[in-house]
Amino acid sequence: MLIFNTNVIPNASPVVLNATATASAIGTATQSVYNTTFTLARPAIVSIFSSVSTSFANAAGGVITDGSPRISISWIRISDSTGATIIQDNMGLSSVSHVNSLTGATTNVTGNYQSASNPMLSLPAGTYRLDIFALTGCSSGQSVRATYGTGNDNLYVKADYF
Repeated sequence: MLIFNTNVIPNASPVVLNATATASAIGTATQSVYNTTFTLARPAIVSIFSSVSTSFANAAGGVITDGSPRISISWIRISDSTGATIIQDNMGLSSVSHVNSLTGATTNVTGNYQSASNPMLSLPAGTYRLDIFALTGCSSGQSVRATYGTGNDNLYVKADYF
């Protein structure tokens, strides 16, 4: 096991992405929410498991009640050790969505959503950078605040050498 991390995005310091859509276009925000490096001593099949938590709110941080969908997508990128050369991108695309049109303090849907992925790839010996990226989006005329790292966030990277 190269990486065994059960607190990838620490709950004490979650990553917040804000997106606001115009009246005629969707709104999105994207960024790396976690990165690390790992080294392979020789060529290997690399198995990656990630689980990323997301919670949704409106732009002010309140409960969403307008019934419009919000989405969060996460994926993994492998690049050289500096991050300058992308080797494999958009691996393990995983998404969660949130729609809430209920009103009232006891009927609103809140909490963490989990997106999980399990991509594999073959890599030669070397040192690599692994990024977990996240994108959040909302429909026209809406906004969203997606917070990553508010639940259980895991990353496991295993190398099967050949």
